Formats: sequence, structure tokens, C-alpha cells
Amino acid sequence: MEKSIESIWKKGFINQEALVAPKINALYEKKSINFVDKFIRDFKINLWAIGVFAFGPLFLGLVGNVLGLGMILSLSLWYLVYYGQKKLKVLKGLEKTNTSYDYIKQFDGWLKNTINGYTKIYRFVYPLVLIISTLCVWETFLKQEIINHYDSASLIWGIPKMGLIMVAIGAVLLSVFARKIYYFDMNLVYGSQFKKLREMIAEMEELRNEE
Repeated sequence: MEKSIESIWKKGFINQEALVAPKINALYEKKSINFVDKFIRDFKINLWAIGVFAFGPLFLGLVGNVLGLGMILSLSLWYLVYYGQKKLKVLKGLEKTNTSYDYIKQFDGWLKNTINGYTKIYRFVYPLVLIISTLCVWETFLKQEIINHYDSASLIWGIPKMGLIMVAIGAVLLSVFARKIYYFDMNLVYGSQFKKLREMIAEMEELRNEE
């Protein structure tokens, strides 16, 4: 005769014939769709922020007379926005008429695929940002000073050999650890949402397993 809220909730979720099942399943469906919709809004804001930030290198390139380098960096950032927009189109195409569990699992698969895709891109973007930023600073502020105070034998293209080695090592490390860096960045922005997603999926799977 036990009729706790928990038992009614579980029975309604796993037993499609139960009177309360449609209401419980509707609540899960609404919860999952609202979660994805909120993620889409936050993801769009993040893309807009990257797009706006991409104008910075162009401005600095004009000021520092290194427009070519600024354009390369800006194009790299805009590609991140372009890739994100393509993935958003895929996400919006998810079938919302499926069960809430299927829908949220589709979203989880999309999210993992998107993160993997961005990780591959950032293996090139992170080193590129370091190299171009270094070249911009060198060309704008340090070039003449270095040429005046360093022996030409210790320079390559007007840059100290040791400096080039350090930048090269840094670029390699950024490429190798791109996944960890990107995951850290994503957790700063979406950490709480990732936690909610894991909890939602675990809760649904627990209810399904108790059928």
C-alpha cells in the first residue's frame, strides 16, 4: 500500500500503461527540451562572444602594421564560429517527438561529437594563437630593439634563436594538451549544465532499469 511520491514517479515513468505515466513522461520531456533550449541559448552567446573578439586581432593588426597576421588569427576565430553554427543546425534537427530519454541521449551524443570536433580544431588554433601573438608583439614592439642589441648570428629572421625554440615548444605543448585545455575551458562555462545532464541521464536510466 506504499504510495510514496518516489514510487509513483518511478511507476509512471517506466509503465506506459499507468494512468500517471503520460504526465510523468511529459514532465521529463519538458525538462529535457528546456535543458537543451537553454544550452542552445548559452552556446549562441558564446559564439557571439568569439565572433566579436575576432575583430580584436584585426584592430591590433592595423595599429601594429601587422594586418596579415591579424587577419589569419581573426579567420581562425571566425572558423570556430562557423563550425559552431553548423553544429547548431544539426542540434536543432533533433526529433523532439521522441521519448524524453531518446531525445536527451541524442543531445548527449551531439554534445560529445561537437566537443571532439572542437578539440581537433583547437589542436591547431591554440598553437596558432601563440605563434601569431608572439610574432605580432615582436614585429610591433621588439623587432628593432632586438636587432640593435643582439648579434646577428644569434638571430633567425630577426628573432633570437632561443625565443623561437621556446615558442615552438609552447606550440607543441598546446597542441598535445589541447583536449585538456579545451575541457577545462568548457567546464568553466558549462560545468553546471554538464553536471545536470549527467544527473538527468542517470536518473532516467535508473528508472528504466527498474522496469
